Amino acid sequence: MTNKLLVATRKGLFSVERKKEWRITGVNFLGDNCSAVLASPVNGTMLAALDHGHFGAKLHRSTDGGKRWHEIEAPKYPPKSEQEEDWVDMHGRTIPDSLILIWCLEADHPS
Repeated sequence: MTNKLLVATRKGLFSVERKKEWRITGVNFLGDNCSAVLASPVNGTMLAALDHGHFGAKLHRSTDGGKRWHEIEAPKYPPKSEQEEDWVDMHGRTIPDSLILIWCLEADHPS
């Protein structure tokens, strides 16, 4: 059983550890909606997906256990081919392909 949890919430990313009892031991992105978090079992790299509302989905990486975070490029949709049609809403406006929220993260493969 692990003694450390990473908890993604609408109010930030919290590190919780158990010594004799569970306690919050770290806070990152305080006040920001953290939609997903992952600590890679392969190399310990941590990823945090944030939803900044107006600024959109952002992805951050830490290689030092969450002490420093660096924004990395979030996934983007590939360009459409000429055969693909645009989506339109009920008013006939084109709906652009865009990343709204990162729902989950997957760990890298050991190899």
